[in-house]
Amino acid sequence: MKKILDDVTEVRLPIYWASYLVNNDASGLEDGEENQVQETLEYLELDKWICVDVKDDISFEYPFLPDLLGGDYCTYVFHNYEN
Repeated sequence: MKKILDDVTEVRLPIYWASYLVNNDASGLEDGEENQVQETLEYLELDKWICVDVKDDISFEYPFLPDLLGGDYCTYVFHNYEN
């Protein structure tokens, strides 16, 4: 996770979470995966933040979080509107 400003943060997460995080569309997630996304955001303290952008920097990698699997990841930009 990379903090850019107090109210903007970038984090690498699975690419296939993009539709859910940006558009709140869970149709591309598997059973139980919505809970995994929410738990991940809570762990990163981003559960109250809003995903405002997804960068086109996709690459295969092993995640920095132990509960996630290796795969295609990209950078998500979150904004905290409470600040």
